[in-house]
Amino acid sequence: MVYRMSLGQPNQEDLVKYLLQNFSEQELETYKAKLMINLSPVAYAERAKEEKLDVV
Repeated sequence: MVYRMSLGQPNQEDLVKYLLQNFSEQELETYKAKLMINLSPVAYAERAKEEKLDVV
């Protein structure tokens, strides 16, 4: 989980070490939940059905 938090960051290994040394597992879980971004595709058609919108 800590590795994913550092993905794409400069000096990934240093960041992973820092996170593991300075935060508890519970703190890391809390930060992960707050910072997580859902990148899954948006279901426009499903949302349109729920909101009764016309889909072109």
